[in-house]
Amino acid sequence: MAPAQLAAAVRDFVTQLERHLRNEEGLLASGRGAHGVPATVTLGGRPHEWYLLTDGPVAELDKLPPGQAVAAAADRLLRMGRGEQVELRSGNPLDQVWREITELCPGGYQFTILQDGPARWRMQVTRRQADI
Repeated sequence: MAPAQLAAAVRDFVTQLERHLRNEEGLLASGRGAHGVPATVTLGGRPHEWYLLTDGPVAELDKLPPGQAVAAAADRLLRMGRGEQVELRSGNPLDQVWREITELCPGGYQFTILQDGPARWRMQVTRRQADI
């Protein structure tokens, strides 16, 4: 593809994506107040307002909607800077998070088990200085 063709394709894609996000916002807002719409309409933004629960040094995965904890944890880990650490806590085993992030970024993280069930699981995750 020539550079001009590629630029045109990207502009078309962004236009379509922005239109899709506006339509999604309208659909989500129907029947709700304007402040009740989840944050899904910002291009480049994270898709759910509850991702704020994972932004600190400790992420309590039990506070997230059922079935979304692994995706939220993976999103948080992928946004970590080199050398940054996060502690994941859950009433469920954390092996799904470990498998997901290891598949997405092999060797990019160090995992340290702090508590291994059966009632609570805690894992410290460190973004490595360089991927292995």
